[in-house]
Amino acid sequence: MLKRKKNVEIDLIELSKEEILENEKKIWGYSPEWRKRDVAADQDFIAKKNAAEANNEEASVLKEDKEIPSKKEVKEDKKLLGAKEAKEIKEETPKDLSKLEDLSRQSKDVKSLQPNDQIEIIEIEDLDPRDLDAKDYNLNEEIKEEQDILVDDDSEEDLADNFFDDIKSKKKSEKNLPDKKKLGAKKIFGRIALCILTAVIIIVIALLGLVLIIEHGPSKAARNLFVNSVLETSAGKFLATTFVSAEVIDEIQSQNSIELTDEVTDSSLINVTSENVDTENTGTTTDEDGIELVEINGGSYNGYLLKIKDPSRVMVGTCGTFGGYGLHVDAIVERYGAVAGVNGGGFEDTNGMGNGGTPIGLVISNGELLSGELDKTYDIAGFDSNNVLVVGSMTGQQAIDRGIRDCCCYGPTLIVNGVATTVYGTGSGINPRTAIGQCADGTVLLLVIDGRQINSIGATFADIIDVMLEYGAVNAYNLDGGSSTTLYYNGEYVNSTAPLTGSRLIPTAIIVK
Repeated sequence: MLKRKKNVEIDLIELSKEEILENEKKIWGYSPEWRKRDVAADQDFIAKKNAAEANNEEASVLKEDKEIPSKKEVKEDKKLLGAKEAKEIKEETPKDLSKLEDLSRQSKDVKSLQPNDQIEIIEIEDLDPRDLDAKDYNLNEEIKEEQDILVDDDSEEDLADNFFDDIKSKKKSEKNLPDKKKLGAKKIFGRIALCILTAVIIIVIALLGLVLIIEHGPSKAARNLFVNSVLETSAGKFLATTFVSAEVIDEIQSQNSIELTDEVTDSSLINVTSENVDTENTGTTTDEDGIELVEINGGSYNGYLLKIKDPSRVMVGTCGTFGGYGLHVDAIVERYGAVAGVNGGGFEDTNGMGNGGTPIGLVISNGELLSGELDKTYDIAGFDSNNVLVVGSMTGQQAIDRGIRDCCCYGPTLIVNGVATTVYGTGSGINPRTAIGQCADGTVLLLVIDGRQINSIGATFADIIDVMLEYGAVNAYNLDGGSSTTLYYNGEYVNSTAPLTGSRLIPTAIIVK
């Protein structure tokens, strides 16, 4: 039908009620009786609307208490709700709408429409009888609200769809998360390994550069000291032999060495007094436990000197059966129930990777020959039956004939019969050192010097001789040193060993019972 849009505003206040009704009757052709029916329909519509809103609120409360609906349940609820609301809207539409259409088409006012009047075509379903009376009421808005409800239902369905999609996405993310972590860990470890490798390469290059500077630089003294030092090690000899010719090495060693001697200890120069010896085997001497620990400090080294008044308490301890693995100094000390000990003689140590179980040279412990040959000459250090420290060269048979009760081998002899051996240059390189000596009264000196450390780079043979002479040694002998240098006393290691891993496995030790 055609509905006129009025361009002229009408002041309804100026018209009386009877005039308004008469005008409406003329225009729309309905009587006042229709208004009564319209008011009743309006009240019925409002009552149904309030009931529907109450049902929706109750449904929403129940819905909140329930678990999240499945996707299928959301679709079914939407269909049922849409069908119900469509039915209610249809029931609320007046049955007399068709009659209203016929009456409106017969209106005389329609014929009086002017060409300039604005008109719009409206479908009859968009009208509600209440539009004829209540100007603030618009059925289009109500239908739009009902459509919004359906749209909201569609939105709920979309929200449910999004909810399930989010759950699937989250599960997928959680499933892939460990792989990402592993991948991240691999990258981290790879970068760390690369950094370490780079650092090692840089350090190696720097060390090689330093070696080249020292060995071929302007200072011959530094070169000679470095070459002698690395040649005394088991694993570092290549640093000298790789970059320096054999002729130069021989020249360096000849200029910095110690002269070997054929002299052997004169026992008459050592007077072991009864005050120093525990003749009653009580385990102590007149001076408390008879052991004194002295700290040693030199120009390039630090160390310790253990003074034992009773030489009868000093002997050679072993790891047990030779040929296998050696023992640490503390284990050898505990094996004999001793109180102190230092590393002893040399042992097979190819490229610094030996197992410390095979000694080199003559080994006698508690009067028993454990290693060595009777007809072969060895440079030894040991105690005879009179508790005198004997140093010098002799065969195995000569050692037994002389009554040697305990001995081991390394060398060289540093002091013999009160006279220091001749030293050329520094006599050796700078390294950790272990040495044994004896004073005229029989007191035994066990000396360890730390080395290859920032605060103590080590000592030369000349340094060891000076320390031994300072403390009154008549005879002194160099034991195995380097990474083997260890002093164990009163249940703990006293010195700082050169290896980061601690003391090495060794076959023999000089122990104090």
